[in-house]
Amino acid sequence: MGADIVYGGDIIAYYGLIEALHVTPLYSTRSGFGLKTSFQSPRKMYFLEAWSYGKQFDYVKGMTTKSVCLIQPCMPMSAEQGILSMDETDFIAAASKGFEFELVGKAGKIVGKVPAQAFRTVLDMKGRLKPAPTPQVTAAPSATEDASEKNDEDS
Repeated sequence: MGADIVYGGDIIAYYGLIEALHVTPLYSTRSGFGLKTSFQSPRKMYFLEAWSYGKQFDYVKGMTTKSVCLIQPCMPMSAEQGILSMDETDFIAAASKGFEFELVGKAGKIVGKVPAQAFRTVLDMKGRLKPAPTPQVTAAPSATEDASEKNDEDS
């Protein structure tokens, strides 16, 4: 795919009696900084938005999967996944003070907290990535070269 991706550790950003929000800070050379989210619960939240202290972040909903009950009694659980995108400035700020955010969906909202160390780990690993090689660009022939080649072909 042509992208290097650095993942931090899996963090439990929210934990309830029968539900949990796991997040993984990440950096991609193609997409930038963000958090991969996975919310496990018996109810679907249908997350559409992400907010932190009045600022809306880009949130892209991913796959939703449902677990199957093999041994009764059990409660079927769903896992809603997504990506919360952040710019570098917000990611660096989170690396110094942590990050508290809300995922808002059709069926409610969840407040998550991620410690600063999780973001610092990604920044440290990003610093160790090899810079992408600069593609070599060949100079395009000038208009006079094109005209002289065309004249040679006509002869």
